[in-house]
Amino acid sequence: MVSKDVLNLSLYDLAKGNINENVPIIKCTKATLVHISHTIEDVVLKNKLPAMMFTGFQESSHWRKETERYRELMNVAQQVCIFAGKPLPDESLANALQVTLEGDDPLRQEWFVVILSREFVALITGKDNLTPTMDDALREFDTILSFSPKIVNRILDRLEDVLGYYRPDMVQKLKVARSEYADLQLDMDLITSVITELVSYEESIIQVVNSARNEQVIMNKQLREERNFSNLLISAAPNYIMTTQLNGELVMMNPALRNALDFPQEPAHARGAFWTNLVPNDNEHDYREALRLALEEGEVKSFQSKLQQVNGDATVDWYVTTIPRDNPHYVMWIGIDVTYHIRANQLILEEERLRLALENERLIADLRQQFMVTIAHEFRTPLATILSSTETLERYSDRLDEKGKQQRFNRVKQQVYLLTEMISDMTTILELHESRITLNLEQVNVAHFCEALLQDVQAIMGSLHKLVLQNELPQEQYKIDAKIVSLILLNLLSNAIKYSDDESKVMLTLRKESSYLTFIIGDEGIGIPDVDQPNIYEPFYRGSNVSNVSGGGLGLKLVYDCVRLYDGSVRFESNEIGTTFIIRLPIAE
Repeated sequence: MVSKDVLNLSLYDLAKGNINENVPIIKCTKATLVHISHTIEDVVLKNKLPAMMFTGFQESSHWRKETERYRELMNVAQQVCIFAGKPLPDESLANALQVTLEGDDPLRQEWFVVILSREFVALITGKDNLTPTMDDALREFDTILSFSPKIVNRILDRLEDVLGYYRPDMVQKLKVARSEYADLQLDMDLITSVITELVSYEESIIQVVNSARNEQVIMNKQLREERNFSNLLISAAPNYIMTTQLNGELVMMNPALRNALDFPQEPAHARGAFWTNLVPNDNEHDYREALRLALEEGEVKSFQSKLQQVNGDATVDWYVTTIPRDNPHYVMWIGIDVTYHIRANQLILEEERLRLALENERLIADLRQQFMVTIAHEFRTPLATILSSTETLERYSDRLDEKGKQQRFNRVKQQVYLLTEMISDMTTILELHESRITLNLEQVNVAHFCEALLQDVQAIMGSLHKLVLQNELPQEQYKIDAKIVSLILLNLLSNAIKYSDDESKVMLTLRKESSYLTFIIGDEGIGIPDVDQPNIYEPFYRGSNVSNVSGGGLGLKLVYDCVRLYDGSVRFESNEIGTTFIIRLPIAE
């Protein structure tokens, strides 16, 4: 069991020892402390973040007031750990872990909320300075607010020690849960949402002050709280924060922004709108326009623009709001430096581009190798047939009648056509993968184009089949790449004819569906067996039921690549009595 010595150091003292010297310790009333706690807890609730939450408070009566809220948090967060005195509720909820603190544990004099998730980390910790007060809501706490992952993790190390003393059986479970959040990808927009919400709370304080002018004690207390609260927000935030006059003249900026700009501690000497000195000339309009809209519409305005930092221009996402909203005296600018994220995304995109290029190069190399193997294998039969037919004609021409001669001439032509088609398909597939073919769109009467295509196919290879065109297009002219569309349709029509009986019907249907041209090619042939369907777009793959039907296994691969070039889609339906291919190509404007 862990020694009780681990209880000697408070969370507040630990956080204080790790914060930047520019971050002040703020005296904050319990009412404000509760509001800040609720605000950072709401990030988990509203965004339904899987998270670990740790909370502690002075007295158990707080639990009774907050029961429903914490139950709601337990339904969203992965784990909620509560540290407090008795009585605590039973630990019946799966995500709840209660730690009952001993009477002399320094945590009993502290208030804290710690949140750890991949997208958001936060710490609010307050230590009661034990100043007597008539109103519990006005009890004063020395307070630290931090969004630093480093500080949050040190606090969690400390809570693991505390848990090791009170609940050693749960320590390993806590370590495992924490390990799931080791890979942080913080969403700075969530931190901005916290600051914006707390700025709104600050406005409500001002309103309380204005309505309490005749109650000097309350006014002084609220003024002090409001001032401390502003300092807490501005100093603790990792975001860039500055306050300006309504004309853009700089009033204040927080340490994070001062450090990024290497700006003097006191900006009071800076005269004129801040963008004249801090913003590249090309971007001044962005800031002026955001300020104008915030003043005119009284809403939070967001925009992205450049800022001149010490290490060069940075890209910043800005959120602009007036203070107060109803009768503005100042403008608050909250910024998130997204330069790193933009560069990181660019690197990711470039890495993905290089990966795809390398993958494509490997695919092309594989295709070339496959083509060479195919040429060595598949060309043998056609060449042997050609050689045999020509030798027969050469040696026995005087013994053959005209019908016999014509049969051998037709056989030679058929094999030459097959070889030419295979070489053409190989060349086109390689050119598509090497991006040497691009779309060349032109206005075409699609119905007339397809009608001529069917006539050519009928003349070349389908004289015994019934080729039918069904035109359902609402207009005649569309922009298409006639060569690419021809390659797609010729290959599908050729397959439909080769793998269906003579006298059977092959139908080509034309439709317009939303913003797509749809070509539907249906036949009454042998169909594609289920076992072959996942592989039909692989080069040189041929169905198990094609028997002795000639072909190189490249037609559907070519169709697939042409459709991909077109950024369209291809799908098929097949059974034992026919196959239907549906091609959808986007209509160009």
